[in-house]
Amino acid sequence: MIFEYLKQKNQGIIKAGMSREELRKIFNSIVSTFKKTPLCNFPVDDFYQLDIHAHFDPNTEKLEGLEIFQQNRIIYKENIILLKDNLKTLIADLVKNKIPFDRDPIGIDLEKGKIGIFVPIMDDVKPECVSVFIDLTDGSSLSIKEY
Repeated sequence: MIFEYLKQKNQGIIKAGMSREELRKIFNSIVSTFKKTPLCNFPVDDFYQLDIHAHFDPNTEKLEGLEIFQQNRIIYKENIILLKDNLKTLIADLVKNKIPFDRDPIGIDLEKGKIGIFVPIMDDVKPECVSVFIDLTDGSSLSIKEY
């Protein structure tokens, strides 16, 4: 799938506050639920055919964010494509386009931590961007460009 990240308040089809049923209807795919860690009290929805995990608020059961894995793509700021290339190429694109980011031991963050790009092996020759977590609770949203 190809998503587009929209920072404008709730303009995309996928946004915070959606119910599990609403999101499941949009993805129209087999879903299972699991707890991400033994300490996790609330399950995530795993759309395993789409390589997407949906995270919900444990009290309201409303969507908070999506974790989107490789082979999917996310269009960010019109000309940056997340999950397409390795971390070095992505950083070069971000620097070229003067987009601020923060580095940490497991990847990089965009939008002041609202977008986290997970890179499990940072010291690899071509460190692979494995997944992107998008926190939608600030009003940002996602549209689906291609299913």
